[in-house]
Amino acid sequence: MLSEVNMLYLGCRVVILLDMTYVSRFWTMYEAWLSQMKPTSTGLKPALISDASRCDVVPILGADDALKSWLLSTIANKMSSASLAAEYLRHDDIVVTNASDKEKQLSRVSGLDCRVIQVELDAQAEARSTVHVLRVLAAGGCHSLGLLKDGTVTACGEDCYGQTSGVAQWRDVVQIAAGGSLSLGLLKDGTVTACGHDTYGQTRPAWPSGGTSCRSRPASSTAWAC
Repeated sequence: MLSEVNMLYLGCRVVILLDMTYVSRFWTMYEAWLSQMKPTSTGLKPALISDASRCDVVPILGADDALKSWLLSTIANKMSSASLAAEYLRHDDIVVTNASDKEKQLSRVSGLDCRVIQVELDAQAEARSTVHVLRVLAAGGCHSLGLLKDGTVTACGEDCYGQTSGVAQWRDVVQIAAGGSLSLGLLKDGTVTACGHDTYGQTRPAWPSGGTSCRSRPASSTAWAC
């Protein structure tokens, strides 16, 4: 974990206490650069003004606003990519106590774009693989419902009363039930939505407000039967 601690500067809010020696030290300049960058699907990019608001630079001791401007300008113009940052930080006047630390970190800086791109690709792949994970199944007379991890519902089977096509627009569903020719969904806000056969008002339960989306009664169980 400690080997990755510098990556916190890519996402956390950062306060830079800028003194006169700050701009000549390797670790401080490395971390200042990270705080001004934004991970994207194509690698690290300079953060926009709105994104960079997570970083505050506060001059202390002998430092002033002129040094603050110089720091931000240097990062924007001379360290605008991982390769340029590695080149700038390699200068002999950017000092570090342990020279081997500098060489080790410089090799990592050069490879940051590839690491960021891979993380983005992994996140996208995970999102695609989990969106369609089924959490709950329900079987009706001649149709079936599936509640997905993202709170939407999929359906297949007979649709003569709209009991399968009607669920396409449902969102934020936490529980489902299927009757002979109707479908019911309990929503995250406690309301119930329904579609399908309605000859006897079964998609318009006698709960407050009526219609096909109505406030549910407090219930001791989430198991339904239709």
